[in-house]
Amino acid sequence: MTLPAPETFELQAVRLTFAAPHFSRLADRLILTLRGAMGVPAVAEPEVEAEFAALRQSLDSFYPEFTQAYAGLLSRYLGEAAPVVVAALDEAPVQAYLRAADPIEAEMMAALRALSGRVAAALMPSTGDAAAAAHSA
Repeated sequence: MTLPAPETFELQAVRLTFAAPHFSRLADRLILTLRGAMGVPAVAEPEVEAEFAALRQSLDSFYPEFTQAYAGLLSRYLGEAAPVVVAALDEAPVQAYLRAADPIEAEMMAALRALSGRVAAALMPSTGDAAAAAHSA
């Protein structure tokens, strides 16, 4: 029986930080942009869909470079502590937070957009206040 190879720092970093979906979303956006630029509808003929599927697989071949680049950035910004920091991310409470971080951010941005109108209104003097200020000057 052979034991599986230990996980590399690069793969561990991507797995524990949930960075892989960012790569996938980027590849999906590239495909959608290309489809739009070519005028290809959301559902096309099977041959066209097969070509886009092959293109997506081709983009996936860049995943190892992505993992190396991501781990390199972690190492650059965290220095020698990078492996220790990444290993600490393997704790259940940290993973629970990281799983919730994107949905929390999305909802928070929506709440801030809704709040921005009220904040802008609060910063603008009301018509009556402006007229009173102009009158007293």
